[in-house]
Amino acid sequence: AAIRQLEELQNSLDDARKSGSHWAMVNLAETYCPGCNKSAGEIETSGAAVVQAGGVVIEVLESTAFAAPTQTNLQQWIGKYNLPVTTVKDPDGTGTATLKALGQREQAYIIDLTTMTIYDIVQGDTSGALATSVGKAMTEMHMLLGK
Repeated sequence: AAIRQLEELQNSLDDARKSGSHWAMVNLAETYCPGCNKSAGEIETSGAAVVQAGGVVIEVLESTAFAAPTQTNLQQWIGKYNLPVTTVKDPDGTGTATLKALGQREQAYIIDLTTMTIYDIVQGDTSGALATSVGKAMTEMHMLLGK
């Protein structure tokens, strides 16, 4: 199941690759994680700038209370932070496939869309006290995008 989920993520990123963008950031979130909430707030304030600079930003709500999020959970997450980026969850009936395949919340993957490879994995602080995955990854995305 984990391999299938990674293949599905790669297929989704193939759509991003076809957009002509070079770099994508995929951030993993959990609704009850303080660091994830802090990261979502940073996406709210800085996500659009990365997209305008030519990057792709995808927020994945991989769990809520470590269970599969519902469509309502996803809509509440998007609305709470007015997320200006693509925000998704695993398809209904697949449980927490992303969590099982990619691991802990509050981390971001930077993907080179020209080669479809992981360029970097950025760990954030789940407590919300220190630097977040989004804060670190957005800085890296701006550098990669030359902005």
